[in-house]
Amino acid sequence: MPTSQQVDPSEPDWDGHNLDLDAIGLATEFAEHVRREGIPPAERPQALGAWLDSMIADLEADLDDERPRP
Repeated sequence: MPTSQQVDPSEPDWDGHNLDLDAIGLATEFAEHVRREGIPPAERPQALGAWLDSMIADLEADLDDERPRP
């Protein structure tokens, strides 16, 4: 297993999709979402779950769009 010194935390996990899905990238995107939406601190844990669910649904929809139709 690589140590933290061997891993570049800003290296994108999914280069082909231009997504940076490492912990730093996700935290940065969620922080921007919180600022845009004005989510108060007490509501952030629930907002994080909803935000991740939305992101996953969007990715699944994108994959469905890319699949060839029979």
